[in-house]
Amino acid sequence: KLFNNKYIDYLLKFTTADYGGTQMGCKESDEIEKMKKEVEVYNKKIEEKEKLYSIFNGNDLIDLFPSFKGTKNMGIYLKFAHDYIKERNFKVTKKDVKDYIISIKESNESISYKDYKNFCDKIDNYMVGINPLGDRKEIIDFFKKFPDHDKNFYRIYFDLKVDRDDWKIEIPKEIKDFMGWYRFPIVDYEKGLTKDKYGRVVKFSKIFKQMGQDNLIKTYADSKTDTLKDTNDLQVVISRHIYDIIGSSTNRGWTTCIDLYDKRYQGRHLKELIYLIGNGVIIAYLIRKKDRNIENPISRCFIKKVNNELRVDSVYGTNVKEFTKFLDEWVKKYNSYISKK
Repeated sequence: KLFNNKYIDYLLKFTTADYGGTQMGCKESDEIEKMKKEVEVYNKKIEEKEKLYSIFNGNDLIDLFPSFKGTKNMGIYLKFAHDYIKERNFKVTKKDVKDYIISIKESNESISYKDYKNFCDKIDNYMVGINPLGDRKEIIDFFKKFPDHDKNFYRIYFDLKVDRDDWKIEIPKEIKDFMGWYRFPIVDYEKGLTKDKYGRVVKFSKIFKQMGQDNLIKTYADSKTDTLKDTNDLQVVISRHIYDIIGSSTNRGWTTCIDLYDKRYQGRHLKELIYLIGNGVIIAYLIRKKDRNIENPISRCFIKKVNNELRVDSVYGTNVKEFTKFLDEWVKKYNSYISKK
């Protein structure tokens, strides 16, 4: 019955094992309508795939990064490229995709592809229709006003001066949260002492190791005065890149409820990331000048959109008042810029 219509080419494909014919369950002639529907779905997938590869394919990727040939990066970065194309309803050029892929490579991905995939698997259904603040024209235009930036203005950098004479230790919020959640009293923060469940005085490091919170060991060390004994090479980086936002609490020197491998809350607060991204957020990090890829940040802070204005959120990591002060001033400039448009 199908020999005289447009489905013949696909029928020939589906009747071979290589094309999944044995998995469709269309074994009898009375299942013709079912086969038609399956063929239509298959047809759409093929058309989408051909369209994706016509815009950006493996050869384009190898032209950009020859070292990727024959490695797992081929599949990883092609997925990045094709997701980017689909998210923009195919309204992109080859150059747009190349620039995007280059920006990911240059940023060195704040989180690994595995971490990113783990996140996407959990929240994929919630991301439909979301337009991240970092992709909006007003943010991009404002980023372009600053001279120190990466190639595609995903990140902008600013030197920061810190006065060590006015330095004082403050207990980081993530340590307060952890100790409060598990009811470990802080006996002496300077010495790093708490009490275990038996009332014995023990080191923070012992508790953190037992609880699988190695990040908090670094957080505690970074909060001490000696961590910033060299304050001459500090920079603030403000990023609109989605990976810097998603990876803000994963494999860092701190831990929060939006860690992609969060254990305290069994990952149930990861939806907060969707809320943040959907409502509008970019992120700022305090880094060393040599750490422009944000591999070992000192502090981080979300900058959230509230009632059409940006506002500075809580700081995680080492609490450096100059960092917060700088962000307050930067946000004021942005809000003033937007109010005049």
